[in-house]
Amino acid sequence: MNHVDGNALAGALTLAFGTDMTAAIGECAHCGHRHPFAEAHVYLRCPGMVLRCPACSGLEIVMIESEGRLHLSVGGVASISLRKAKRTSASA
Repeated sequence: MNHVDGNALAGALTLAFGTDMTAAIGECAHCGHRHPFAEAHVYLRCPGMVLRCPACSGLEIVMIESEGRLHLSVGGVASISLRKAKRTSASA
């Protein structure tokens, strides 16, 4: 089965987490490899969308849309590192 890169899930991940996750760094719970989610291998022809580690192909995230809800499993991600948003004077 062919995969695409993690950018294919940019919209769905933004809906789930409320911020752009393509530059977020995920740590694979299977092998410890740290990588931007944009580099992950995404399989779209599954029941839902599957995101796998680019180093070991370990299952990291499964996303399924059903009945107007987004169901998310992130059990294959040991940690997620996000760049903190800069505060502007208007939001301070």
